[in-house]
Amino acid sequence: SFAVRRGQVTGLIGPNGAGKSTLVNAISGLYPLTSGTISIGALNIGALPPDAVARAGVSRTFQNIRLFTGLSAAENVAVAALARGAGLGSALATAERELAFVGLEGAGQKRADSLAYGARRRLEIARALAAQPRFLLLDEPAAGMNPEETEDLARRLKGLPLARGLGLLL
Repeated sequence: SFAVRRGQVTGLIGPNGAGKSTLVNAISGLYPLTSGTISIGALNIGALPPDAVARAGVSRTFQNIRLFTGLSAAENVAVAALARGAGLGSALATAERELAFVGLEGAGQKRADSLAYGARRRLEIARALAAQPRFLLLDEPAAGMNPEETEDLARRLKGLPLARGLGLLL
């Protein structure tokens, strides 16, 4: 067992095939549990579907990027804000803020599928942040990024748990 605490970064390390992505999928409700529990405080989220886990405050990215490719970068991020109940104006403002946080200011009107690979990775993180999660699960967030992109992403993520009061699982 382990705990992901708000205000902290928790790293999950293991070789390929060890089950890291499987664990993230189980925490986020994509895979059903066969035993054990996953809790946020007193709330057992282990049997909840993904949408209920998200409403409980868990947001995530995927090892293989999953974006709405036909939408703009801003629309991709705004979707998450709308899903948490924000109005359209607030969702668009959230999108602008989160795109800037990940270094994609000025890319809001570009289609997601037109962005370079590293930018699409950052876009997925911006979308996850737009949900205002209590816990953020990033499944290999820098996979496929070059060393400069990886260093920039690490710098941006380092202070995130304390700044936003969330638990970060990498």
